[in-house]
Amino acid sequence: MEKIRVYCDTGGFIDALRALEQEGKISLHQFKYENRNKKIRGGAIPSNLRYLDFQNHTYGELNTLNPNGLLTYGQLCMSIGSMLNRILEIVGTGNLRDVQHLDSAQMTKCKVFLTSDKNDIGSNKKELFSLTGVQVFLMPAEWNDFLSYIG
Repeated sequence: MEKIRVYCDTGGFIDALRALEQEGKISLHQFKYENRNKKIRGGAIPSNLRYLDFQNHTYGELNTLNPNGLLTYGQLCMSIGSMLNRILEIVGTGNLRDVQHLDSAQMTKCKVFLTSDKNDIGSNKKELFSLTGVQVFLMPAEWNDFLSYIG
């Protein structure tokens, strides 16, 4: 059974996820645009990368941004496969960090995006799924739905 890649934005992480990761059911991913969550070790391909985005990373953590070693540093910075502008059209231009998180999730080939953002992401999750193929779950409200999804 292959692990399901799960992206957690800043408010999407809950402690019960660690047990699922330890059981080998999921792998957790995040690019630290904002607050650091040391419980999420898996990196994600950054979206719309800017120099200041690296202030939240140590040198060692940068290795987790390219877990399969498939992309060069230049390709990471160019956001190959980005849907940023199309996601912005759905979510709104005032929500860049939320959009970057979701764009990072789809570029990292995550199947699930966990968030606490009801307005920007949660209210548009059907349209975002149609675009990205990433299933959005609101945490902690949709925890049981998430568990059903991962089987």
